[in-house]
Amino acid sequence: MKKEEANEELNKNDSVKEDEENKEDENKNESKTESKTEYKDIPEIKVDRPYIDSSVQKYKKKKKVVKWVLISILSVLGLTYIGGVIYFSSHFDSDTYINGYDVSHKSVEEVEKIFDDEFSAYEMDIVYKDCVEKVRCGDGHLEFALSEDVDSIKKKQNSFLWFINIFNEDSFSVDYVASYDETAMKEYLMSFDCMKSSNMIDSVNADVRMENGEVVIIPDVTKTKLDTDKVYDVVVAGIEGYGDSVDIDASECYIKADITADSNTIKGIADKAEEFLSIEAFYDFDGYMVAISREDLSKMGYIDDNGEVQISKTNVELFAKEFADKYTTTHSERVFETHDGEKILIYGEYYGWIINGEEEAVELYELLCTKKDFTKEPVIEKAGYTMCEMNDIGDSYVEIDFLEQTLYVYIDGKVELETPVVTGDTSRGYKTPGGLFCIDNRVYDTQLVGPTWDLHVNMWMGFNGSIGMHDAPWRWEYGGDIYTYNGSHGCVNIPYEQAMEAIGICETGMPVVAYWLDEVEIIK
Repeated sequence: MKKEEANEELNKNDSVKEDEENKEDENKNESKTESKTEYKDIPEIKVDRPYIDSSVQKYKKKKKVVKWVLISILSVLGLTYIGGVIYFSSHFDSDTYINGYDVSHKSVEEVEKIFDDEFSAYEMDIVYKDCVEKVRCGDGHLEFALSEDVDSIKKKQNSFLWFINIFNEDSFSVDYVASYDETAMKEYLMSFDCMKSSNMIDSVNADVRMENGEVVIIPDVTKTKLDTDKVYDVVVAGIEGYGDSVDIDASECYIKADITADSNTIKGIADKAEEFLSIEAFYDFDGYMVAISREDLSKMGYIDDNGEVQISKTNVELFAKEFADKYTTTHSERVFETHDGEKILIYGEYYGWIINGEEEAVELYELLCTKKDFTKEPVIEKAGYTMCEMNDIGDSYVEIDFLEQTLYVYIDGKVELETPVVTGDTSRGYKTPGGLFCIDNRVYDTQLVGPTWDLHVNMWMGFNGSIGMHDAPWRWEYGGDIYTYNGSHGCVNIPYEQAMEAIGICETGMPVVAYWLDEVEIIK
């Protein structure tokens, strides 16, 4: 209701305004007429103007301003949109990537230059065993291009929707296409020094050896001989994959050995070698066994070019000589432990073993060629009484301590007889010599004849030429220092009862260890 009243009031005011305007026009006309005629003063008539609301005026002005603002905004937006359409029709949208390159707001020409520059700078390392070569754009007429041209990629973006694409990332992945001349590329690769056959070294086959008693497989070694066709294929594959490096060794372009360590051939040879080294070969010294070690077998055997185990005559002869030297014990010193625990070095000039090394080599070679187990006696020129781990004296022997003037008989390591004795008279120059000897003979009831004597004894056991152990019926006292003033002519005098026991338990060939403790080397 208020709105209608206001409208009626406005209409009324408009009517009043029109009436006043009409009256003004009439007054003007009258004034023109009166200007020609003088009039008397006419009293001024005051007319009240109708009321007009100022808020209505402001509202109308505001509507006009809003209208023009909206028109301006729409014009700017329209121009901006059109400008964007025009710009993005030749430029990539924001947040656009091609193969990782940010090509946002770049033209097709600018993007093409990016890839042209990349292709021009392309190079790929070719890694060989002993060098690194390169393939660059232009080598072998090598060129690169995108599988899809840049303009085609740009056309996938709708320039009319550029304002929407501002908020979206657009990423394109395009393959690189390589082109080259096959003949020219091969010629380029063959120009490398490492690709020339004159510089290549053939690979080395795996091998089997017998060393230090073990079967040793020597690995095959791949050298520098190349399969050039395979190298070409690997390089081309790297180029076509737009790679930055290819490893020739890892790609197995080097020609391997004909016989590799894991081949059945090597396994078969190794089995034969192990079978040979497993031979049980022994020397028998009258019950004392000496094994030929795997290490010694590996020295005497070898594997020929056909993978067969053969025996080296030269090495067998060398082994036999060393064996003979070791077990020929005459003219050598031994370690001997005395009755009171002292370890001394005792020299035996004639006692012990003599091995014939040359004949032993012949027999041993023949047995080894059978490649079968065997036990043999060594070729002996002279046999000792025994052989044991420590020496060739063993644990059954006669021990004579000259300083103590005491004789001991050991049987199997136990003292079976201990008795005082009288040895050569030192005051007359008959000092009994020490050393390692053996019982040469045992005789009952015999005569001892010398330059000035002819004596009968009941028991005789010779051990050093004319020197022996025997009873002495003319003596009634033994031991002590008798040897210094009333000793023998060099023999070892034993009381009758003990001499009888000794000759009964001792054997011909049994060692006799006789020593002056102050004349031998004592081992600490």
